[in-house]
Amino acid sequence: MTLYVIDVSSYQAVNLVQSEPGVQAIVIKATQGTEYVNPLLDSQFQAAKDRKLKFAFYHYIDGKSTAQAEAKFFTDKTRSYWKNYPVILFGDWESGENLAWGNGGYAAEFISEVRRIAATAGIYTGLDGIKQTGELLSQSTPLWFAGYPNRHEGWEIPKFIYNISPWTTLTMWQFTDSQGRLDRSIFYGDENTWDKLSSRGKTVAFQTKPDTSLINLKYKVGQTVTISSYYASSTDTLNKAVIPNQWVTGTITRIVPSGNNPYLLNHGTGWFNDGDVRGLGIVTQKKSYKKYTVKSGDNLSTIAQKLNTSVEYLVKINGIKNANLIYIGQVIIY
Repeated sequence: MTLYVIDVSSYQAVNLVQSEPGVQAIVIKATQGTEYVNPLLDSQFQAAKDRKLKFAFYHYIDGKSTAQAEAKFFTDKTRSYWKNYPVILFGDWESGENLAWGNGGYAAEFISEVRRIAATAGIYTGLDGIKQTGELLSQSTPLWFAGYPNRHEGWEIPKFIYNISPWTTLTMWQFTDSQGRLDRSIFYGDENTWDKLSSRGKTVAFQTKPDTSLINLKYKVGQTVTISSYYASSTDTLNKAVIPNQWVTGTITRIVPSGNNPYLLNHGTGWFNDGDVRGLGIVTQKKSYKKYTVKSGDNLSTIAQKLNTSVEYLVKINGIKNANLIYIGQVIIY
């Protein structure tokens, strides 16, 4: 599973947090340096809470004092939130207004102090920041990576084309700024993963494997699509009981119409838009699979070799919980 994430600061109005479709989690700029606090911090948080989104805060490191002072300022100003909710805290390490840029040790000290105080700390940075901080942080710190193959609007996830070494895992990827309007990220995990990384989970070293196979697949006309939640337009004809122009939680079924151009990510969920409804969809008839019946002496590795595929692929599409536990007569799709 993945989560669709936006990050906001005082530049984004609260009503965007309330209404932007497709959002499942949010990262709010809380502080910068040792003096600035986002004036919309609480109102953006309350709007996200009302939508039942997952939360995170970030601090823009400006390097004007000490790393410890910035960490204390950040955690003090967000304490009432991370003490009471499963919040992830991130340090924003980028150039621009950062006087410490180039000194990866400053970022590492900041992360260490935030973690000591709040038991959670990840870093947001790009390729240049990875060069400065990777050797210091890659073994213990969740990475929220910024890299834009293009700057398109919307939730279509491009192919991951970056080398994030020495990190071997990726927690979140900011893949577009929507042409300057809104930063969008994909979180490689579900809500439970988010909680494990948070101040409540206290498992800061937990990271998810990067999924570099997010290549967009098209829905087919006439295909049945189950929408797990959706944004109803003002002309919605599916459910007269819903309030138009609001996000609706619930499951509905749609048939992909002619002329539509939605897309699906190959991990099973994706963005659906047919003009009447916009939503996060799960395809119920994604493709026609071939079948293999497990025989005596088989294991998943030998089956993968026979079928010219990988164990990881078979585990994923069959929902196998334990790759070492299959049984004779079990049907494997591929």
